[in-house]
Amino acid sequence: MIAAVALITTIVACGPATPKTGEELLLACREFEKTMAGQVIENRERQMAGFAACIGAIAGIEAVSPNAGCPPEDRPPEQAVEVVMNYLKANPAQLHRHPSAFVGDALREAWPCPK
Repeated sequence: MIAAVALITTIVACGPATPKTGEELLLACREFEKTMAGQVIENRERQMAGFAACIGAIAGIEAVSPNAGCPPEDRPPEQAVEVVMNYLKANPAQLHRHPSAFVGDALREAWPCPK
């Protein structure tokens, strides 16, 4: 039992940090873009942590947000990242807010639900 708790604690502690602001999300998603473009930087661990934090934050918020719009079912996950990044660039006032405050808005703006 103690070994299981230690293992879980280690996994959680070593996992990527969840972005707490739009600015942190934007930085993480830049690493996602680099990875998707096939660019490898010197600090591969940082790049992969950014990749995971970006896609994880956006997908997680989308999954639990009742107002995340109606994205097409066949869209690739990176399309949601692109939508959120473009939203942040167009709305810099959101950079200080927690991603849960704007990711749904970004997705809903890009993919409104039919009325």
